[in-house]
Amino acid sequence: MTQNVDTPAVDELVQSQLFVRLQRYLKIKNTSALALVGCLGLVELLPLGIGNGFWPSVDMGRTLALATGFNLVVVLLYALISAVAPYSGSDYVFTSRVLHAPLAFAAKFSSQLFLAAAAGAFAVLVAQAVLTPFLYYSSWVFQDPDLATIATSLSQPQGATIAGAIVVALVFFFSTLTPKANSRFILICVLLALLGWAAIFFQLFNANSANFATNWDLVIGEGSYAGQMPAARALSLWFGVPPQWLVLAGIPLGFLLFWGVRLPNEVSGEVKSSASKSQLLGGWFAVLVCGGLAMGSTVMVSRVISADWLAAESQLLLYSNQLKTPAMPWLPFYAALLRPNFFLFTLSTLGALAGLMAALQAFIRSFGRVWLAWTDDHMLPKLVGYIHPGSQTPLFTTLFVAILAQMGVTLAANFGVMKVLGSVMFGLICLQTFPALAAVLYPWAKRKWVKAGSANVRKANAPLLVISGLLVLAYLILMIVTIYTYPSEGYIIGGADVIILLVTFAMGLGWFAWRSRAARREGIDMARQYVDFPEE
Repeated sequence: MTQNVDTPAVDELVQSQLFVRLQRYLKIKNTSALALVGCLGLVELLPLGIGNGFWPSVDMGRTLALATGFNLVVVLLYALISAVAPYSGSDYVFTSRVLHAPLAFAAKFSSQLFLAAAAGAFAVLVAQAVLTPFLYYSSWVFQDPDLATIATSLSQPQGATIAGAIVVALVFFFSTLTPKANSRFILICVLLALLGWAAIFFQLFNANSANFATNWDLVIGEGSYAGQMPAARALSLWFGVPPQWLVLAGIPLGFLLFWGVRLPNEVSGEVKSSASKSQLLGGWFAVLVCGGLAMGSTVMVSRVISADWLAAESQLLLYSNQLKTPAMPWLPFYAALLRPNFFLFTLSTLGALAGLMAALQAFIRSFGRVWLAWTDDHMLPKLVGYIHPGSQTPLFTTLFVAILAQMGVTLAANFGVMKVLGSVMFGLICLQTFPALAAVLYPWAKRKWVKAGSANVRKANAPLLVISGLLVLAYLILMIVTIYTYPSEGYIIGGADVIILLVTFAMGLGWFAWRSRAARREGIDMARQYVDFPEE
């Protein structure tokens, strides 16, 4: 028997569920922790693991210093955007009200696809950058070759796909915890990650560089240390004296490293008191802590291990699927071989695992809030924004993001983490020009808001928003130029990456057009929808 459903009643139910997400419970300690976990695990693995392979001749310490300074400005920009639009998916809400709505939506739609691919790549990193080195080291300590066999299988497409799928399933579960439980989970992960960093620095401070090559051969195989440089040269890696400008070419990596500091912006609708203040202080704290850890560890490693050898090992990661023994250019593994201690390596491994898992769940949980913003703008059916009353979690949007991340796992496992992150890095740099441009045009596009706007609008400093937007926009353009002026050796941005960017952007435009037609059939004027902010 079929019953007629009262549509207004359904809409009222959905709206009551959506209201749950608007409860503002995040304090400055929560936003600081969210920004911190968003990049704490990435800065541990990516500079030496991927950065040196992208740009073998770059001074990674200087690059990280410049990237840290730039991201302080990025944090300021996004904090000011949150002051104007303290809603879920704040940068999308702001950009779509200032710029042409279809273009703003398409840019956010495309960036969500790229970020889902990045989340999948990070899930694969859990297997290849954390578990594989630990299993190899354990195989040496316990003289158990079966552990090395398992480690090798994790570097192959099938093993990486299975491991990545398990990781995504776990982080989806953590993403659906109640706000209180999620805050505790993040706190535990932050503490474990910091303990892992402490173990790494202890090993680096007490490093014995003379035994590194010997320890490498003992763990990986006889003659493997000496064979890395010739193997990398055979794969066209070039070593030479870099031009001074090459340090700028490595900065796009810093853009990806510190992406997590933007996560509080996506959950602005849940930030208690001043969203801009908590995001600014929390974001700056995260950038300075993570930047300091990355710079300190990179400089210490480069003083005891040849820079060319580090670049060669990182470059080999691009071809890991073709190698008998996987490349392992990872900071915790280097520290373990410089100062062998199984307990300390176990601690640093747990820290890296906690850091990456926390970052992944923070990514998936925060990106789900963007989809909630789309439901408010009728870009998705209202039912998609359903909030579970017990966990206060948008289950459907979080699930959709996790499914997209699983697709990213498949891409990273089969094409390689470096290739996926290289394409993601390029796409995100291009797409972030939209929020920066919106910040520059904001006082003129929304003159009435600035002159006599709401309390939220008055909290934002319009001149400072314009200045920070100009700085970020100029820097993004510089990064795009340097990508082509000094292309990375690990992964050269080519026509395929541009096509992927254009296709995903076109998909966003198509989705906007389709949903706009559907909304018009329901009597909704989409032109008016994007004139002002959504109602709380």
